[in-house]
Amino acid sequence: MAKQPPPLDDALRAQFEAAREADRIADLTEPRASDAFYDVRTGRIVVELKMGSAFAFPPALYPELQDRTPQELARVEVSPSGEGLHWDEIDVHIETAGVLVAIMGPAMFRAFASVGGRATSERKAAAARANGARGGRPRKQPSPPEPERLLHRFNAGSGLMQVAEVRQTGRPEDPNALETLDPE
Repeated sequence: MAKQPPPLDDALRAQFEAAREADRIADLTEPRASDAFYDVRTGRIVVELKMGSAFAFPPALYPELQDRTPQELARVEVSPSGEGLHWDEIDVHIETAGVLVAIMGPAMFRAFASVGGRATSERKAAAARANGARGGRPRKQPSPPEPERLLHRFNAGSGLMQVAEVRQTGRPEDPNALETLDPE
């Protein structure tokens, strides 16, 4: 008789449930493919997503697919997780999210970033209230003033030492880098 595996304890069962829930949420929020096929009529590969939407892209978007026959392109398969498309015969593997990035380019990241910054939640609002109660966001400190120093020059004409207040305006080794400040 086969040996039975030990029963799952409550902690392990809770981890399995949490993992299933995380996977369910990812299916609804991440670009995971549920199906993919080559549409001979349009010459595009169509990807249907688990979240209910779909997109299509031309094989020329990827050099590995560019010169393939319609029969080769029709053999596209979706990975079990939906995170990738693959053609085993021609050894090509592409991430589903990577196709969207290739189609949209950097504009997609800018669009998501702008939406993310506007996102609100009760947790974000509570954090803002708590920060406000502590006095709000720290103010930027002004840049420290440029160091001023006294410059001693010997005036050969009068034979006296002149003292002038100066501010550094360039490279220290450059004699023109000092600017004399007018006394008030």
